[in-house]
Formats: sequence, C-alpha cells, structure tokens
Amino acid sequence: MNTNNKEFQVFDPNPSIKFALEFFKKVGISEFALIGKLAMWVYIDDESRHEFTKDVDFAVFLKEAEKIENEVKKQSLNFRHLQIGGIGIREKGLNIDLIDRRLNGIDALFIKAINEASGKVYVEEEAVPVVSLEYLIAMKIVSGEPKDDKDLKTLLSLKDFDYKKARAIVNSHLGAITAERLDVFAREAGILPKRGPYTEGS
Repeated sequence: MNTNNKEFQVFDPNPSIKFALEFFKKVGISEFALIGKLAMWVYIDDESRHEFTKDVDFAVFLKEAEKIENEVKKQSLNFRHLQIGGIGIREKGLNIDLIDRRLNGIDALFIKAINEASGKVYVEEEAVPVVSLEYLIAMKIVSGEPKDDKDLKTLLSLKDFDYKKARAIVNSHLGAITAERLDVFAREAGILPKRGPYTEGS
C-alpha cells in the first residue's frame, strides 16, 4: 500500500474554544458547558484513548438561540443550522457547534446539564465549564447513533460516576425505555448484575 500521499486528520480545538469564549462574552452569555468528545477527554486520563474529533461542542440554552444567530450573522461567519437544534460555525480553523437540542423537546436536559456542570478545564488560564459525567452519559444515549453508543461504552468503563444519578437523569428526561436501554449497557460494563430488573440497590 502506497502511503506517501496519506493525510491524517488533525484538529486543534484550542482556537475554537478561545473563539467561543470570546463570542459568549460578546453576546452576554455566561452559562454554557463543554460537551461531546472534548468533554470526554477531560474525564479520560489516558490520552491514548482520546479519539479524534473534528469540532468543539458546547451546550447552550435554547433561549439564547436568537441572540447567537444574530451575532453570527453580524460577524458574517460561515454557519449552518444543526438538525438537533443550534448553530454550527465553520470558519477556517474554527469548528464550533453551539447546541440547544430543541429537537423532540430535549432542551430541558441541556438546561439542567448546563446548570449542574461540575467539571472545569482551563484554556490559557480561562476556566471552561464541563458537563458532568452523568449528564454526558445521558447526552450520549439520547442519540442512538453507533458512534455515540461507542462513546457511551467508553464512559461507562470509567466507573468514576454515580450510576444511580445518571439513570435518574435519563429516566426523567428521556423516559423509562431509554433508562432500561442504559441498563443494558451498564450490564455489559459490569456496573449492574447480568440478570434481573434494575433496582436502586443494584
């Protein structure tokens, strides 16, 4: 196999994060949270498990949607509307998704996730709030896409979180059926017994 012309994907998230932080300040948004693959990086100590990502994802409030879009247009930024709800900014070197998750009324999950963001990462000494592991788990299972199921398995393998809380979040925002689907993944990860219904004492 000739690999002389092989190009590997690379993406430095720092410019996108810094741009987003300045953008939030400019429009007066003080509450948001880092989510997605970069949030996973925060919780996974082993950098060899930090899988490639092509963008930076932030959870934002649905009520900020108009303000965000107006500023994006004011700055003449190249953007697209996200199918799940929100704005994707695509400029040279910048790949930022500002997600409000209005699809199917799941914005309430994102509101709570932002309010209860418990992690922090620093970019040039500026603190960036990071969604908690429990809410990140809920965000992954709501997708149902294979790549997010894969991420979910990775998160459950960390075991450094409160499964009872994660399940309660899923049950509250996504329903009992989705909570039971989470149990299936938890059994595979050895968090729950292999057999029997979920109980709080499991």
